[in-house]
Amino acid sequence: MMIRVFLPSLSMLPLLVLAVFLREAGKIGLMSFLVVLFSLLSLQVFCFYRIFRGCLEPMKNIRNVLVSFLKTKTLEKVIPKEGCEDMKSMISCLNKMMLELQAYNSFHLDQVIDERNKSDTIINLVPDALVLMGPGGRFMHCNSPFLRLLDIGPGDGMECSGVKSPRFKEIFAGIMASPEKEREVELECPDVNRTYLFLSNRFMLASLRLEGIIIIIKDITLEKEIARSKENFFHMITHDMRAPLSAIKGYREMLMVISPPEPREKTYFDHMAYSEKKLAGMIDDILNTAKLENGRMILNLSRISVSGVLNSAKENQTPVAQLKKIKISVDFREKDLEICADGSLVERILANLLTNAIKFTPQDGEISLGARGDNGYCEMWVEDTGPGIPENEKDAVFKKYVQMKEHRNQGFGIGLAMCRMAVELHNGTIWVES
Repeated sequence: MMIRVFLPSLSMLPLLVLAVFLREAGKIGLMSFLVVLFSLLSLQVFCFYRIFRGCLEPMKNIRNVLVSFLKTKTLEKVIPKEGCEDMKSMISCLNKMMLELQAYNSFHLDQVIDERNKSDTIINLVPDALVLMGPGGRFMHCNSPFLRLLDIGPGDGMECSGVKSPRFKEIFAGIMASPEKEREVELECPDVNRTYLFLSNRFMLASLRLEGIIIIIKDITLEKEIARSKENFFHMITHDMRAPLSAIKGYREMLMVISPPEPREKTYFDHMAYSEKKLAGMIDDILNTAKLENGRMILNLSRISVSGVLNSAKENQTPVAQLKKIKISVDFREKDLEICADGSLVERILANLLTNAIKFTPQDGEISLGARGDNGYCEMWVEDTGPGIPENEKDAVFKKYVQMKEHRNQGFGIGLAMCRMAVELHNGTIWVES
């Protein structure tokens, strides 16, 4: 047995209702039917209106409160809980979220203000003038020394174009237009001309996605004066030392001519000659170091024979090496190798390296001088059988006045420093292997 049931679909429901009303209309009359139909339609409209109004009012309240919160970042009033239960639950969550955001913003703002105050304090403690320049030459942040240097008052504009001094205005324009990070400028002042060092560095302003420039202005007038005074002092000292040294050398040479020495006496004269050269070399080192430090050394470049300077260095240092029975040899096979360099400086470099090697090489030791061409460069070395240098002191030996503990009181500590500066002036490199 099979039972079949036919049910109307939802799409047929309006037709079914209409059929029922038409059937009933035949029973109660047309007028009554219209009254019932109008009542049903009115009820439906009223229900839709209540539902719509119940959703519209809470949504308007939500919109108004959210717009106010986004503008002021402060929750002046919470959203009223109206509407159905789901709407009230959503409004409660929104109120809670905005209260937490307000608390976070307040905490974050306090932190920003605190960090800003700390950075302002630190920046104002810096004795040098400091400024952060933004797009268009605007001074976005600066310290008190900068305001004093440029004579910027409370009512003055914070634009580069508003700087009173034409010279400073020109310098800032040059910094904005050029990638150069350092520039030294001498400015005329009422009391005395002052020298300033402008240090600049570019970076991206994260908030604006634009390039900014931080500038530090250092007054180096005193440093320049000290450097000039030191150089004048060294010139005076070396001049005063050369005069008696020349007299000693002259009398020694005159004695050797007037009364030629015996072989034993000649050894004494050789020691005197070596001491004269050593003292003259120390005077040259002092003078050269001062010039190299101040950037006043001018290279007298010429083509020089590498074999010539190596053999000359060996001959000059052999007398003192023989006192310790130290053997000096030259390891050089490229007889025609030449370099373009300052001959006197190269000789001083080799003399200092050999003097150091002789000083720290034990009795009956060996010293080897060598050189070779290497891709357009010339590598020269001085190798000895001394105790060597600890790994942690290899870089320090090329610093001025630095000496190893066990070698204190054996010189001034400027020879290797002069060598480093002289080599770097030739665009070369010097290092230690031990």
